[in-house]
Amino acid sequence: MNYLLLSIIAMLLFSVGDLISKIASNQMLSTSVALIRTVVAAIVLGIYSIFTIKNSNLFSKFSVYAPLAGILIGIDLLSMFKSMETGPLSVIAPIIGLSTIITAALSILVLHEPLTIPKIIGIILACVSIVLISR
Repeated sequence: MNYLLLSIIAMLLFSVGDLISKIASNQMLSTSVALIRTVVAAIVLGIYSIFTIKNSNLFSKFSVYAPLAGILIGIDLLSMFKSMETGPLSVIAPIIGLSTIITAALSILVLHEPLTIPKIIGIILACVSIVLISR
C-alpha cells in the first residue's frame, strides 16, 4: 500500500484515538486509559506481526533502537494522558502535533533526508497552523 495513503490513515486513526482517549480520561484515570490503549495496540501489532514477518530480524545490531523508542513512547503516552486529565484536547493536540515538525527536522539533520523548498514551506505552515489552532 502507498506510504502516503498509510500516513493519512494513521493520522485519521490517531486523531480519533486521541478523542476517544480524552473521553475515557474524563471518567477513568489517565494512566489506566494509557495502559489499556497500549496493551490493545500491542495485541493488534502482535497479531499483524505473526502473519507478516517472514525473516525475523529481531536480533540485528539495530534492535536496540526499538526498546529505546518504546521507552520514549511510554513516557510520551504518560505525559499526554496526564495532560488530558485537566487540559482541553483542543490545546493539547496541537502542542503534541509539534512533534511532527521536530521529527521532520530530525529526519533532515540525522538521517540526511533532503531539505527542499516545499518542505521548508510545509514546516513553516505547520508551525503557524499549530499556533493558530492552540489559541
